[in-house]
Amino acid sequence: MRALLPRLGLSYTRPTYTLAKADPEKQEAFREEFATAKKMNDGEIDRILFQDESMIRDYQAIAKTWFPKGQQKKIPTYGKHHGVKLIGALDYTTGDIFCIERERYDAKEFLSFLEQVVDRYL
Repeated sequence: MRALLPRLGLSYTRPTYTLAKADPEKQEAFREEFATAKKMNDGEIDRILFQDESMIRDYQAIAKTWFPKGQQKKIPTYGKHHGVKLIGALDYTTGDIFCIERERYDAKEFLSFLEQVVDRYL
């Protein structure tokens, strides 16, 4: 089967995500509005920042793969799933990145991050 499936044009891959409710008209409206915002230089907009947050874990997510029946690979773990939360902002024009890491992520931590962003980008 392993040789046959690729010959049939199949590959064992993970599916990719797509926005189920993506609205092409709204996406185009955003592109137009953003193009206008990028051109503003009369002091109305000083800079454009993009913000996001993420979590990095110290264990790997196990993906699917092929195994002979009854010979599933076992991966030892220590039962502790530590990680760190990252909160960051990217300056669209300069490419400058400001990022902080936290043990937890809640409204108080996000407000602290925003205060630091305001201090950094007066």
